[in-house]
Amino acid sequence: MENDSVNELLAAYSQPLNFDQVWLMFQETDKKFKETNKKFKETDKKFKELSALFTSQWGKLV
Repeated sequence: MENDSVNELLAAYSQPLNFDQVWLMFQETDKKFKETNKKFKETDKKFKELSALFTSQWGKLV
């Protein structure tokens, strides 16, 4: 399974990857993880605000 992934990468680049190429891919991946983490935090904040809104309004009605 791991060999298949390596072969796919080699086919995509048509030559072995060098350190700079791997480092660039790592940096791109790290950037995407950070962006995803930021989006999760923003979504979590919105859910907490919405939960507080419903809890305070519905808590008074019930």
